[in-house]
Amino acid sequence: MAILVTLTSMMAVGPHANAQQLPVPRNVTDPFSRMVLLPWGGDFERPHVISPNAEEVFVPNAANKKLRGWYFRPERQADSAKSSRPKTILLCLGNTGNISVMLPYVQILHDAGFAVLAFDYQGFGASEGEASCLSLYSDAASMFDWLVETKQCRPEDIGVFGVSLGSVLAIAIAADKSAGAVAVEDVFVPEDMIASQFGPNPDAITSMAIAAARSLVFEKVNPTKNVARLTCPVFLLHGANDRLLPPSGTLKVAAAAGSKAKVWLMENVGHAPESLEVNDEEYADQLVSFYKEAFSGAMNQPVVKSKIQQLSADRYSVEIEIQMPDDQPAPVQICVGTSAGMGLCGFRRRIVQKTHRERIEVPYAVDHVSAISFLNAKPDSGRQWSEQLSEYSTCLAQCRLCYALLFASLSESVQRPDGASFYIQRYRFPKAVAEEVVSRLPEPASLPDRIRPRYARLLARLQCWPATLHESEELEFAERMLSYMPSDPDRYYELGNARIEIGFRDAVVGDALFRLARHRLRDQRIEEARQLLQLHVQVLPPFVKTNLTPERIASISKLEDLDVPPAAATQKPR
Repeated sequence: MAILVTLTSMMAVGPHANAQQLPVPRNVTDPFSRMVLLPWGGDFERPHVISPNAEEVFVPNAANKKLRGWYFRPERQADSAKSSRPKTILLCLGNTGNISVMLPYVQILHDAGFAVLAFDYQGFGASEGEASCLSLYSDAASMFDWLVETKQCRPEDIGVFGVSLGSVLAIAIAADKSAGAVAVEDVFVPEDMIASQFGPNPDAITSMAIAAARSLVFEKVNPTKNVARLTCPVFLLHGANDRLLPPSGTLKVAAAAGSKAKVWLMENVGHAPESLEVNDEEYADQLVSFYKEAFSGAMNQPVVKSKIQQLSADRYSVEIEIQMPDDQPAPVQICVGTSAGMGLCGFRRRIVQKTHRERIEVPYAVDHVSAISFLNAKPDSGRQWSEQLSEYSTCLAQCRLCYALLFASLSESVQRPDGASFYIQRYRFPKAVAEEVVSRLPEPASLPDRIRPRYARLLARLQCWPATLHESEELEFAERMLSYMPSDPDRYYELGNARIEIGFRDAVVGDALFRLARHRLRDQRIEEARQLLQLHVQVLPPFVKTNLTPERIASISKLEDLDVPPAAATQKPR
C-alpha cells in the first residue's frame, strides 16, 4: 500500500477522515484485475493539507479516460536544483486506495523542495473508467508525458517513485522515458508473485486471466529486465519482514541492476507503509538524499566487494570489504542476503572510516551483499551503532514492545507423549504478563496523539481477554483505556504492515466500551453510560451490526434497557 518534518508533525496535518469522506471500493470486473486491484473512490484527505497551492489536474490516458492528479509545485527549490530547473517526482501508488494514501510521501518530497505529481490510475479515486491491470503502465506513461509537455520538465529532471505494485511501473517508466532517478519500495517479480499467490494449479478462469496478464502486462513491467536498461541511479528499499511481497524480489532486481543500484533492506520493517513509522526520520532523509544525489550526478555511497565461500551444506562464509567515499567515520548497515525463497537477510552495524573488512558466516546461500550509510545514528561501544529515532518512532517502538509481550503469551508450547511439540492458541493472558504490560504503559499526555489509540486497543484486549482477574481489575483496564481513546475516532488513521486503516474501528474496543457502559448504568451514571454507548457504536467496524440507534441510546436509563445487547457485545473478540 511514510518525516523530514517528522512523521509526528506530518500526521498532525496529514490525511484524516470524517464520516462523510470515508473512501468506498470502486468496481473491478476484469477477473485478473479483480484479484489484484483494490481501488477506492472518495478521498480521506485533500491535497491542501500539504500545500494551499496544490493543483488538481485531469490528464487523458491512452484510452482517453481522464486521470485525476494532484500537482504540488515547489515552494522552495531542492538544494541540488538551485542553479538549474526544478526537479519533479512522479509517484506511482500501490494496488490499494487512491492518491490520498500517498500524501505522506508527498509531504516528504514536497518539504524537501521538489515538485510532486501524484495520480490515480484509471478506475481509482476520481479517475474515469474501470481499474484494470492492462491500463496501469499507460496511465503512468501519460502522467510522465504530461509533466514533459505541460509543465515543460526535461525527462532527466523527473524522478519516479513507486510503492508495491507501483514499483514495477516506476522502473519501467524510468527506463522507457529516460528519467533522472527512480526509487522503489517493495519491488517484486511478477512471475514470483503469481506463483506465491495462486499456487501451481489455479482454476481454469484464473489460469486464463494469468495467461492474458503474462502476454499483455508482465513482460512490459518486468523489473529485472527494465532495471538493466536504466540510464539513471535506482534506489531499492524493502522491509526485511515483508511477507506480502518478500525481499527476494528486491534482491533479484538489485542483482540485475548492478552498480547503479543503492539498496536499503530495512530491519524490523514489514510492507509499506509501515516503513514510514518504524524510523520516520531515517526513511525521509534517505529518500530525499538519494534524489538530490541522483539529480546532481554525484552518488555518495559505500563501495562493497565480497567473496562468498560455501563451508558446508548449510553454512556460507562471506568476506566483505567496504570502501567509504570519504575519510569521515560513518555508521554503515551491512546486509548479507539470499534471493532464494522469501529472501533471508542478516545485518551488521559498523562505524566505518575509509576501509572496513569483515567476515560473516550465515546458514543460507548468499547472493547479495550491500552496505548503506545511515544518516541518523548514535555510536555504541566499540565500532557499533544504534538508530537515532525520533520521538514518534521511539514511542511507537515502545508500543510495539508491549504488544509483543502480550501476544507472545497467547501461544503455548505443549509436549505430546511421543516427544513432539506443538503450539496451542488461547484467548487468556497470564496475569503476570498483563501486569508487566500495564507497568510499561506511558502516561497518555506523554504520547503523540497518533499513538495513544494503539494503547486503547491494547487495554481493551486486556479487559476482554483476562486471566483470573477480579471484576474490579477488568474494570480498571477499561477505565484506563478511555484516556487513550482518540478524540474523534472518525478522524483517526493508522499506518501498518501493508495497510492503512481509516477511522478508528475496533470490535474489541467496542466490546470494552459496552461493558463499561453497563457498569455506569449499575452505578446510575446514566448520561455517562449513554456517551459510552454512542462511542461504542462509533468504533464498531462496518461488519458488526448493532441495534443501538441514537433514539434507543437516548431512551436508556437503567441496565434492564440493555436486555437485548448489540451484536458486538456478544460477539467473540478476535
